[in-house]
Amino acid sequence: MARFNQVAPVKYDVGQNEHGGNLDENVNFTDIEYEAVDFWHYIQSLKHKYEPLIEENKTLRRRVAALEEMVKR
Repeated sequence: MARFNQVAPVKYDVGQNEHGGNLDENVNFTDIEYEAVDFWHYIQSLKHKYEPLIEENKTLRRRVAALEEMVKR
């Protein structure tokens, strides 16, 4: 919540300037759709960046578990 409170006011002010003033008067559904598309691209970029690392982590955890079983024998 602290991070939101730090970032949100500045982001809101920047957004108002980008959209020509008071958002209540100027924002429309097309603007929201464009923001949603931007958000979609951010998510896909993070997935592209982190999914291989997550899979590698799973593989390494399985390998560690297998090695731990070998040590127990």
